[in-house]
Amino acid sequence: MRTARFLFVVAASVMLFGCSDLQLKAFRKFKKESSNPVEVEFKAGQPSAIGLKLPAAAGGDPLLAAILHLNEFKEFYLIEDPIKDLYMKETDEGELNAVIFGQQIDNIPLYAGGIGFYFSEDALVYVNSSYIPYLEPLPGPDLNIRQVTEIVEKDQGTSVDGFEVLKFSPSY
Repeated sequence: MRTARFLFVVAASVMLFGCSDLQLKAFRKFKKESSNPVEVEFKAGQPSAIGLKLPAAAGGDPLLAAILHLNEFKEFYLIEDPIKDLYMKETDEGELNAVIFGQQIDNIPLYAGGIGFYFSEDALVYVNSSYIPYLEPLPGPDLNIRQVTEIVEKDQGTSVDGFEVLKFSPSY
């Protein structure tokens, strides 16, 4: 088990060479301040799982400690603006105190994205991230309101799969 753990840590360190300078700087700070070996798993260049043991700031308040950690290490997680890009999703005071943030784009929640912080006693011990650092802009609609109106008016009074097409009254 010790050999596997060593290989995992070495593999994570090697994988970090493809990261930005800011990510490397944060990783080095994790290694320096963590009382446990730092283990990082990357998926598509994004840190997805981080095992460590950093002293929690904010006197043991997990929510405040998570926010402070996010602000200090946002470059490592590739989060440009944690206040704008994340929202408070849930907290859980179980065996590990969990603080989960969901990802949002223009105040619209992004189902698949987020980041969770897990605290044991007064230490951050695990971070799980599915944050999506960049999304292509969504394409505009293929049809404008006039085209939709023409299609609906053409099909008015017919049925589609047993449903009658109703009158459509656009408000433009």
